[in-house]
Amino acid sequence: MQRPEDLEVYLYSYGPKSEVSIGQRTLTLEPDIFIALEGTGTFEGISLEERLQSFLEKGKDLEKFASKMHSESTRRGHASLSTSGIHSV
Repeated sequence: MQRPEDLEVYLYSYGPKSEVSIGQRTLTLEPDIFIALEGTGTFEGISLEERLQSFLEKGKDLEKFASKMHSESTRRGHASLSTSGIHSV
């Protein structure tokens, strides 16, 4: 069972764009992509960085992915699907 002490919090940015470091690369993520990555990372229980690295390794189009994710969550009426906070331990 997880405890409150197990929760890790990382402040990425307070502005509309966030910089995320993956290995030697630093990427600037727009809000739609950031939120979509965070939401799907929540489903899998992995960090935003792990999810982003997986997408980059597979050569996925981040903008297409974010558009599909937000469209699907809106279609279902589940905004929480794309706005859930990540919980990584």
